[in-house]
Amino acid sequence: MKNLFLSLPVCLLLLTACPSDIPPFDKEQITGYRPQYESSVADSLQIMNARTIYDPNNVLVYNHLILIEEYEEGFHVIDNSEPSAPKNIAFVPVPMLTSMNIRDGVLYATSGMNLLAIEIDEELNLTHEIIHDVFPVYHAPIPPENNIYFECVDESKGDIIGWQKTTIYDPQCYY
Repeated sequence: MKNLFLSLPVCLLLLTACPSDIPPFDKEQITGYRPQYESSVADSLQIMNARTIYDPNNVLVYNHLILIEEYEEGFHVIDNSEPSAPKNIAFVPVPMLTSMNIRDGVLYATSGMNLLAIEIDEELNLTHEIIHDVFPVYHAPIPPENNIYFECVDESKGDIIGWQKTTIYDPQCYY
């Protein structure tokens, strides 16, 4: 009985501490989260121009190339044929990349719930296969941070595989 009397005030405090509606903001755009859906994971890989490395995670060496994973974004390709002057030569976007490894000339990378097997040749041609739904992971329909705006979930777009922090416009949801 004593526990009941102690837990009642705690429950009331928690209920009154939750905001009842979305706080107003005075901008058309704001930093928030956009849901990433299974259908948004590209079935094709593109080699893009090199870009700045913001969040390096894993570093792999393959022949004269250094592959630097950027968490949930993709990987950078560094030409290390002259170790005294390595060159950042390309970026390969891999949505929801969380892990990669290389074995026998094949780069294995996670992309949300999918596994990519990517062959890279000396001219930086990419040949790949995608094995769908290898990692069945359920992500909650709320972003990973509290007190932040986000784009509302649209269930017609498929399963949520993660969240991307980005600039969003006129958000209708807040957590």
